[in-house]
Amino acid sequence: MRGERPPCAPLAARGQEGGGASGEARGPLHEQRSHLDEARCGAGERCGAGERCGAGGSLVLSGGGGLLQDPYDARCPVWSLGQNTGNLLFMSALRRIFPATVFPHDYRARGIDVSAFRYIVTSDLIWINPNEVFPAVEQLLDDTDAPVIPLSVGLQAPSRGFSFPLHPRTVRLLARLQERALLGARGEYTAEVLAAHGIRNVQPVGCPSLYWPMRRSFRVERSAGGGGGEFFAGGEICAAANFRTFYGRATPAERAFLRWCARYGLRFVEQTELPFTADFWGGEGVVFARVRAYLEVRRALFAGVGEWRAAMAAYHFSIGMRFHGNVMAVRAGVPALFLRHDARTAEMIDVFRLPSMESERFDEALPIEAYCERADYRPFNAAYPARFDAFLSFLRANGLAVRADVD
Repeated sequence: MRGERPPCAPLAARGQEGGGASGEARGPLHEQRSHLDEARCGAGERCGAGERCGAGGSLVLSGGGGLLQDPYDARCPVWSLGQNTGNLLFMSALRRIFPATVFPHDYRARGIDVSAFRYIVTSDLIWINPNEVFPAVEQLLDDTDAPVIPLSVGLQAPSRGFSFPLHPRTVRLLARLQERALLGARGEYTAEVLAAHGIRNVQPVGCPSLYWPMRRSFRVERSAGGGGGEFFAGGEICAAANFRTFYGRATPAERAFLRWCARYGLRFVEQTELPFTADFWGGEGVVFARVRAYLEVRRALFAGVGEWRAAMAAYHFSIGMRFHGNVMAVRAGVPALFLRHDARTAEMIDVFRLPSMESERFDEALPIEAYCERADYRPFNAAYPARFDAFLSFLRANGLAVRADVD
C-alpha cells in the first residue's frame, strides 16, 4: 500500500550542467510532461506519457475495459509512481496496450461502478513480498463479476532458490483470479512457485513495457561502438548507468561498480530519491567523497517517458541493475547490459533473452569496451517475434481481440 501522500514540493531535476545528452531533464520535474491520464493516442500522435507512438492506437481492440491505476500527480511525481520512476514505462505501456478506462483504487469513494467494465486489468501484483496480502484486489473481485487480468505477477525474492512464503489469503486471491482469467506472470520462477500452490492458469509474459508501441519486428540493431551523442573525456563510447537504489549497505561489487561509473563519468540515471550516504557506502573517506561528487554532477531523474527516451537515444550503451532503466535504452534502440541482482530482474531478463551478467561478478578493472561487447542482442532479436506472439496469445486467451498490423 502506498499510504498517505506526503506534503510534496516540486523536485529539481538532476544533470543540469551543460554538455548533457539531447532531451535530458533540465527543469523541475513537475514541468516534464508525463500526464499519464491522457495516454490515449492515434497514429503518430504523442501519448500522454510523452513518447511518440509510431504504431498508432492500442494493441487490444476490445473496448469496455477498466485499468486499475492511480492518477499521476505532477506535484509529487516520484511518490505518485510508487517511489520508482521506472513505473512510468510499465504504467504508460498498459495505457497503450488496453483501450481501457483508468480508475483509481478509491473508486468506491468516487462513486465509480466497476461492475460496468467488461474486463479489468491490474498491476497490483507485480511486487508480492513474503506473506503480503492485497485487500484492494480482493475488494475488486467482490465488486465485479468481470475477468480481472493481473499482468506481470511477480515475487520479490532475493534468488530463484528462495523458499517463498505466500500468505494463505494471497493464495486464495490468486485462486479466485485464475477462475476468471489467465494470469500473466513475470517469469518462470513466479509461475513455478504459483503452480506449487495450485495456481496453474498462468503464462509467463515478462513486462508490458517491452511490447507496445514496439512491433513484432522490433530489433536492437545499433552497435554500442558507434552512433551520435555526447562523449566522455578520453573515450569514444558515450554511456549511461543505473543502480538498484541507495538502500541498505553496498556490497563490494556494488562499490566497485559505482567507482567504475565515476571513473568514466557516465550519466547516472536515478529512479528513486534516496540519497547517497556514508552509511550506505560503509564509511566516509576520499573514495566516498569522489563518488558523491560524481553523482552530484552526473545524476539525472526523469518524470516523463518522452524526455527519458530522448535522453537515452543520445547514448551508445547503457549498463546497470535497473530493469526499466535499461529497457528505456532498449526502446530507444540502444544496447544495454543488464546486471542481475535479484530473482525479479533475472526472470524478466530470461523471458526476453536480454544480455546480462551477475552484478556480483562486476570487475572494475575491465574497460567499458569489455562490457559493451557483452551486450549481444542477437539472442533477443531472434527470440522477440515469438515472445511478442506469445503475448498476443495471452491476450486472446483472455477473450480480447488484438490488432493485426503488428509487424
